[in-house]
Amino acid sequence: MKKLVLVAAAALTCSGLVSAQSSTVSVYGRLDNAVRTWDGHSGGQSADLYHSALGGSRWGLSGNHDLGNGTKAGVVLEGTVLADSGGTVSGKTFDRQSFVSISQDGWGTIKLGRDNTFGLDALFSGALDVAGLLDGADSNATRLNSSGTSTTIDAYGPNPLTTLYSTARGTRRLDNAVKYTNTKGDFNYGVGYAFGDNDGDVKAGSTQNVSLGYKKDKLTAVTTYQTTNDARNKKMDIWNIGGRYNFGQVSVVAAHHILTADAGYNPAGAGGSATAEAYFNSVLTGSANTGKVNVSNIGMAYNFKPLWTYTLSYYNVDQKEGVKVGKVDSVVTHLQYDMNKYVSLYGIVDYQKAKGGLRSDVTGYQDNQLAVTAGLRVMFDAAKSF
Repeated sequence: MKKLVLVAAAALTCSGLVSAQSSTVSVYGRLDNAVRTWDGHSGGQSADLYHSALGGSRWGLSGNHDLGNGTKAGVVLEGTVLADSGGTVSGKTFDRQSFVSISQDGWGTIKLGRDNTFGLDALFSGALDVAGLLDGADSNATRLNSSGTSTTIDAYGPNPLTTLYSTARGTRRLDNAVKYTNTKGDFNYGVGYAFGDNDGDVKAGSTQNVSLGYKKDKLTAVTTYQTTNDARNKKMDIWNIGGRYNFGQVSVVAAHHILTADAGYNPAGAGGSATAEAYFNSVLTGSANTGKVNVSNIGMAYNFKPLWTYTLSYYNVDQKEGVKVGKVDSVVTHLQYDMNKYVSLYGIVDYQKAKGGLRSDVTGYQDNQLAVTAGLRVMFDAAKSF
């Protein structure tokens, strides 16, 4: 009889373990298109069908395997969709995220692959900005000539945080990254390292990244730090600190960000692009200037009805050192109506004014612009468990 009881107990234990080990696969995405008009050019108004005003349009695949005893393994593949034209980012099918992960209750999560920097994670958390608006929008006010090329660049967009934390500058996402995160009580923290992939020099092209956050009741606070080496081991550092307090229907945010770079820093060998190289060469560092930019922002979000949200944000860019020295003030306000949890209608009004060396130096462009955007965002999420 005792043997029979033991066998039955063992069978029940095994069946419990098997049932705990489940898997889920999800297909998800969001498309965001809007009509945007803006001034700032002597020829008159500009207009476009603009994508990603409320954050990047995307699609992705995610999978999770429950291994039992609080251990899970996962994978995420996520790519940008240029929703206005149906295109994707050239050369990277999954340019936003591409990683495998393993996590254990109490021990945290390790990710291997391409993933967000901690600075971008902090923006997404809402602790540094009330909304990730106007990603990649044109800035007539800071349109500058790029030395050595026939192109022009926008030094800072209408929301300068979406410029400061950009894929082009290597401050938004990192390739070849190892990232560890964990939460203990009210605190969360993380450390990360991205390999430079340069033969004979482990340091060249690499990035170190750390984060410390606090969340309790109505308060969320975070600080992150990133240091990146280019191919010649010249450095760029970016640091931020900020917080959000929820009063109920109203939330307020305040944050400060500092980016510094060595003279001659070139992001081409550190995850950057031609756009970023032009920015550092023409606006920030050149070959002989150290660069330093301070960005401060405050904002509020008001959920005045269950389906309505209003946000108002102010941003100040103070470029203290560099090829160009000057300031930019931006105000962004938006009203959003959520028809349900997947579909949103929105309107955005933004104003930007540049001063000093950051004023547009391209013929026909002015040092200020006013823009109006109206759009539709649709999201989807389909999951299958087995």
